[in-house]
Amino acid sequence: MATNKCVTVLTPNGRRSNIKISPNSTILQVLEEVCQKYDFNPDEYDLKHYNQILDVNLIFRYSNISNNASLEMVKCKNPRKVSNVGICIQLENGDRLTGEYFPNVNITTILQDLNIQYNTNSAVIIYTQREICGKDFETVTLRSLGLGSGKALFRLLERNPDTLKDQAHVYVPSKSKVSKPNENEDDKVRPKPVMDPNKSTVLNPISIIKAKKEHLQTSNDTQKAKETENKITTPLCSTNLNKEIENENENAMEIHENDEPMPNKTVKEEIKEPPIEFLGERNALLFNQAGAEAIDQDDIPDDFFDLTVNDAKILLRDVKRMQSMLEDAPLITAAQRELEENKTKLNILHKYQQAVIRIQFPNQFVLQGLFGPLETVQSIKDFIKTYLEHPEEDFVLYTSPPRCDLVADKHLFDQNLVPTAIIYYSGSSDLKLEVKSKLTDPTIASTQAVKTR
Repeated sequence: MATNKCVTVLTPNGRRSNIKISPNSTILQVLEEVCQKYDFNPDEYDLKHYNQILDVNLIFRYSNISNNASLEMVKCKNPRKVSNVGICIQLENGDRLTGEYFPNVNITTILQDLNIQYNTNSAVIIYTQREICGKDFETVTLRSLGLGSGKALFRLLERNPDTLKDQAHVYVPSKSKVSKPNENEDDKVRPKPVMDPNKSTVLNPISIIKAKKEHLQTSNDTQKAKETENKITTPLCSTNLNKEIENENENAMEIHENDEPMPNKTVKEEIKEPPIEFLGERNALLFNQAGAEAIDQDDIPDDFFDLTVNDAKILLRDVKRMQSMLEDAPLITAAQRELEENKTKLNILHKYQQAVIRIQFPNQFVLQGLFGPLETVQSIKDFIKTYLEHPEEDFVLYTSPPRCDLVADKHLFDQNLVPTAIIYYSGSSDLKLEVKSKLTDPTIASTQAVKTR
């Protein structure tokens, strides 16, 4: 979304007003600004885009309204009434506090009413994609966030506001080094070094696999090149002379094997992987999602999202292809449709022999394990019980969004948990202390998940 975005509003008296907006601006803010200019009551009017009446609580980020769009003020059928807003604040420890408040109430009043202690310099509330710092709590009201009614969920974090723009679990490729003219050609063939996971740097699982493949491919290419050079450069000699040359080469190879390797020769460097300590069966790993290190990510320029002529041609081609497929598709019976569904299921079962399941707890601990696609949800519950302090207490597993409780008797394939899935734990029992002491780096868990797939 462009930084200098604005919309044009046509008022009932025939005047047009240009209003500057941001991605976090609401429809109600634009309506109130126009009504303030021309002395209208904002509770008696709505904004219309083409033939659609816009929700006044909608944010422009999610409204699909283009830049310089034309809006029109129309009379409401019924005057707008303001009602209380249900607010739920989620803390870092997983607790949630709820209450109902008037839209004109600011965030500071809500936190004081719920008896939430926070530091003004480091407290941050996240709502949708908007970050509100602690020093702005007194000036930001629920109405300014587009909350005139309904319910909303806020996340309260204790973070440095400058570090919130860094995304976690994002890989940034390292800059390629410029090769110097004095470097040997054999050094260029060697694979690029992979970051050490024991250090503070972040290790990407995909780069490890790519580095291994490049290393094997380059070593095979160099061996084939040497064999072809030897075949071309060897002169046509008699059989006795060839035998003598071969004997000399064998003796030379034995001498070089006993000696130390030359510095100019390529040495196969094996990529050492860190030792992984599994918790138990199913290659179980436990890691803290909040402890993942953030990586700087370069912003994508605005021209990347511009629609080019080639993009328009591709979209038009896909639409025509889809239209022809729908029009020319033959009619099939219910038995044929069921047969096609069974074929797709068998193909997926043949393709994925194992499923990587991650169980996320309210305290941001994640338990990872491997399961078969034909196993039931009950096997996951039995797997979780081995790591709980009170395994006899019942709990619920669900997926989100939207929330869907998992049925214990159904297979993982029927619950759309293959090949990977993130499910959430809802229960009173916590993980054992001895299990929490065996935390794993999140990057190592991601590496194992990629290898399994």
